[in-house]
Amino acid sequence: MKKVYQSIEWKEHSARISRRRLKRKQENKSKRAKIASFAERPLYLPKRVTYADRVKKRRKVELKAPANFSIINNPDETLSFFRDYYRHVREDRRIFFDMSDVSQMTEDAILYMLSRFHYSEKAMGHDYVSGNVPQNLRCRELLMESGFYDHVNYSGRITTGENNIFKIETKVLVDGQVAKGVVDFVKGHLKANNIVSLRSIYPTLIECMANTRNHAYETGMEKFSKWWIVAMYGRETDSVHFTFLDNGLGIPATIRRTFIEKFTGIWGGRDDSELIASALMGEFRTQTKAKWRGKGLPRIRRYVESNEMERLTIISNNGYVYCDGNDTNTKELGKKFYGTLLSWDIPQLAENSFR
Repeated sequence: MKKVYQSIEWKEHSARISRRRLKRKQENKSKRAKIASFAERPLYLPKRVTYADRVKKRRKVELKAPANFSIINNPDETLSFFRDYYRHVREDRRIFFDMSDVSQMTEDAILYMLSRFHYSEKAMGHDYVSGNVPQNLRCRELLMESGFYDHVNYSGRITTGENNIFKIETKVLVDGQVAKGVVDFVKGHLKANNIVSLRSIYPTLIECMANTRNHAYETGMEKFSKWWIVAMYGRETDSVHFTFLDNGLGIPATIRRTFIEKFTGIWGGRDDSELIASALMGEFRTQTKAKWRGKGLPRIRRYVESNEMERLTIISNNGYVYCDGNDTNTKELGKKFYGTLLSWDIPQLAENSFR
């Protein structure tokens, strides 16, 4: 053997190479073990964010309903309440309706609440609203017996008293069966079952339902198209009170304005209430310009003048119109009402007034 392989320098050199190779081999073995161990484990996936998780992260706000929760009797304060609701919906917040101090409530506010829930869900996907019930027993019973809880997510127990309410119905298209059901409800509660006192109900309801589709919405807005109706018999007045609502563009926005109104609108023009009153008086203002359109409101006004209907109230956009007999009063609202609301009474007429 050559002397060079037996030298101390060579032996040290060989030892360094061996140690280097052994270290590299051990490192490679460790890497292969880690890879094998990772392959045996399931791939890491981020935690799935559920709807409940998103809701928890949203800031919760509390809205206190006015004591007089009524659009007809207390429009500015009630509509201010809903204006705050819109703002929080746009900010994607959880909303709690505090109705504990409500001492007066009318059906129109209940329908408008459902209308706004529907619009918020369709327009913005906002459907996380909760709330409590009024401490006032009469208001609490009205909320329950009206059928409000049939149209919201509610898991509590509902108790109803006397059947003096035609529960809330909501549809998209004209529904003759619903209109017939309302007529039967009136027949069952008014003593005088006479065609003179009932003839205004069916055509009025059909006209309101038809308006929801015919000119309450623009093209592309069909998904928002919906109407609500509720009726209640009042023992004190011995009459049936109707409330009908749609969440369309509103009468002032859909009736045909004249050129001068469009031009002078920059400086004010005619108010919304005046436009509604003009439609009631029969001015040909329908956007479709069809001769058979625009006849519904004048027909309703004739029912009021003949006392077959009483206390007609129409609210739409910023217009408020009240008709009873031959008197018509108008006023402008400080806050906007989205859609159209009609409210009227069918009175109990004396038996000797029929032929």
